[in-house]
Amino acid sequence: MSLRMVHFGLIVGTLVAAVGIGRRGFADEPPQKVALLVGVNEYRSRKFAERPLSFAERDVKDLAAELKRQGFEVHLLTGSDATKSKIDEALKVVLKGRAATDLVFLGFSGHGVQMPLLDGQGKLVKDARGADRNDAFFCPVDAVLGDGSTMISFNSLFDRLDTQGGINLVLVDACRSTPPDPDKGAARALSGDELIGRIPRNSVIFFSCAAGQEALETAKAGGGHGVFFYHVIEALRGGRAAAPDSTEVSWDDLVRFVRAEVNLRAREWLPDRAARADLRTPGKLQTPHILSNLVDNPVLARITRNSPAPRGFAESIGIKLKLIPAGTFQMGSSKEEDKDAEINELPRHEVRISHAFYLGATEVTQGQYRAITGESPSKFEGSDDLPVEQVSWFDAVRFCNALSVKEGLPAFYRIVDQTVSVSDWRGPGYRLPTEAEWEYACRGRNPARYSFGDDAADLGEYAWHLDNSGGKTHPVGQKRGNAFGLHDMHGNVWEWCWDVYDAEYYRQSPGTDPSGPLQVRFRVNRGGGWFNSPHVARSAHRNWGSPVIWGFVMGFRVARVQSGG
Repeated sequence: MSLRMVHFGLIVGTLVAAVGIGRRGFADEPPQKVALLVGVNEYRSRKFAERPLSFAERDVKDLAAELKRQGFEVHLLTGSDATKSKIDEALKVVLKGRAATDLVFLGFSGHGVQMPLLDGQGKLVKDARGADRNDAFFCPVDAVLGDGSTMISFNSLFDRLDTQGGINLVLVDACRSTPPDPDKGAARALSGDELIGRIPRNSVIFFSCAAGQEALETAKAGGGHGVFFYHVIEALRGGRAAAPDSTEVSWDDLVRFVRAEVNLRAREWLPDRAARADLRTPGKLQTPHILSNLVDNPVLARITRNSPAPRGFAESIGIKLKLIPAGTFQMGSSKEEDKDAEINELPRHEVRISHAFYLGATEVTQGQYRAITGESPSKFEGSDDLPVEQVSWFDAVRFCNALSVKEGLPAFYRIVDQTVSVSDWRGPGYRLPTEAEWEYACRGRNPARYSFGDDAADLGEYAWHLDNSGGKTHPVGQKRGNAFGLHDMHGNVWEWCWDVYDAEYYRQSPGTDPSGPLQVRFRVNRGGGWFNSPHVARSAHRNWGSPVIWGFVMGFRVARVQSGG
């Protein structure tokens, strides 16, 4: 993790809102969405090279991926390609001929400086009171400190956007305090003071921090981002920023989300800096700040909501189900991508889940288990919201059948003594997920080691495990959910799956809807528990146990086909 002392990340979004016929022809012609994103970590100039950035380029690359998902045509310049001349040419291409309803994003991430503003003859520009007028500059990879002609003028860019009107959204990720190497004052962090009173109508500037604060970056932010930029990207992904009943992410949604998260996460991810910051501004490490003349509230992204289960689905005992859409994913691990990959996770292979299905948003709780069975088998006590444990695989399938019967559905499993079979995999009753369904749901479309990324340091936000559980289970749903809205897929208690376990199964597993081998002794369980190390909680990690043996680490969650009920 490091400090972005003179890091300047700028995103400008221009949505020209006008009534009438656009430049390309007709009023009902759909608007175009285009983006120019620029990121620089390391510079040619010695003065800038002494303070390299770690994640500026990743900021814009991840933003580019998100904007492409939202239908943007993206132009991306990073590293040695991000020269002053190439940025100028790209700006001409992106801004030329924009129709009244076109949406343009300009994003810059790298170093920024603030210097006195010079006119065409190299003389200082004065304001109305005779004081020197300052300008903020974004620094391309070939920028020369002190020479504004080698940089992108922030004031000039704003003037240019002002002439084409519309809604201008400017996001700036830069320190707003003096860097530790003042170099005779030649390079100062961005203040933004010269922009006060100069914000055009329907425009806004969203700074990553308040005056006097530092903009931070860390490897803990999604594997490596500026803290501010990371949350901007998360907001555009939509699931966490959009209103609960909305499928759109507006500017107000983004601001609300980023403001709520940045200071909180900065303090959590950089506790040493938080402790020092408390000496100056208690509780305030990095607080985003806005200068606004915004009139409209443009929609920035549209999302697909994970539909809740219809009424009648497990509502009798309060189980909440989430719809998991059909899809294809890479199941298992590879040694090349994951040093912790185990032999039974190999090879990594493509699996298609051909049907949508519902899965419990959390593990079955002690209260829910008692409501169906009348039993309280768990070792840990104190709350009905604790996950039920000390249940065998047979206990779990019997629970599923009993829940089905309680809600007037046919039992999903046929149980005869110690034999359990399925006559109709499309039957409407409750069941355990297959191992493939479980891993697909756990990943939430994320191919990384965990549902949130590769960095085990972030696991504590999503899971109760050895390092944070205190040697016990915890009420379900307290940790952050994955992209499908599922909680505790990592940690808390192990979860039984339907499948029989075979260490070699992946070598001959069907490519569509695998349900495990036959006639083998053990049953699969997944997810890790409260006493396991982080590597055990990985999405691909496999475990097994006897179906008749229970332990104070074993629990489960229920599934049901989409068409049931």
